[in-house]
Amino acid sequence: MPYNQHSVGDDDDCSTTCWYVFQLSGMIYRNDVLHMQSWLRVPSPVSTLAGHSLGRLFYTPCPTDLQSPMGATLELQRLQHVERLEQQMMWAQLARQAQPPAAQVTVAAFYPSSQDFPVLLF
Repeated sequence: MPYNQHSVGDDDDCSTTCWYVFQLSGMIYRNDVLHMQSWLRVPSPVSTLAGHSLGRLFYTPCPTDLQSPMGATLELQRLQHVERLEQQMMWAQLARQAQPPAAQVTVAAFYPSSQDFPVLLF
């Protein structure tokens, strides 16, 4: 194959292989195979230097104006908003049901007669 041409699958094969290598190395480190966590260390001056230089770039303060935590994506934010609205509607409905029923007044109480009048609700 000439130098300036490459097949379509070459890049995919390399990225897939690299992905498997990174996954395997991560599993080996996480499960402490070969006791890697005890001998693979970042020197203290290097970590301090990285923390002071890169830490300032990546630092973001926690938001204080949020009343409730929000999801990471717009879809999650919409779902949480809808759930909050549904919960508010349920609490309002529960509050309405807990109120005493409206007083029932009959017209017959004001006009005594032998006829039964319908019940009026106020």
